[in-house]
Amino acid sequence: MRSIACDFAGSVARDYDCARDISGRVNLEGQEDTDRLDYIWTAHVEPLFGPVYDQIREMGREENLQPVSARAMFFIVTHGAAAPYTLDALSRRFDTIDGPLAAEVHAELLTEMIMTSLPASDQT
Repeated sequence: MRSIACDFAGSVARDYDCARDISGRVNLEGQEDTDRLDYIWTAHVEPLFGPVYDQIREMGREENLQPVSARAMFFIVTHGAAAPYTLDALSRRFDTIDGPLAAEVHAELLTEMIMTSLPASDQT
């Protein structure tokens, strides 16, 4: 499960111009229930995220992790972990605080934050 989240964040980092454009479009289209949103869902989100989420759910059962909804995982990863790439101008403002964004370090950090929040309650 770690590698899935880390791979996604890493892929966004490698092509963040494209990710920024896609994220901007999804943010606009995601506000209204339209034919364009239907297209985004059926052509991109569901076919790509559905199988990944099935794997996440299965791995979660095998590793005794706390259940997480597809919605929560989707938005945490796509809008949380990807935000420094899709909101790159805002992200650069943080350079004066913690230096330039290190893509791989960011991907690993966010993956670790997500993964450590998932242990089942009887393991904490």
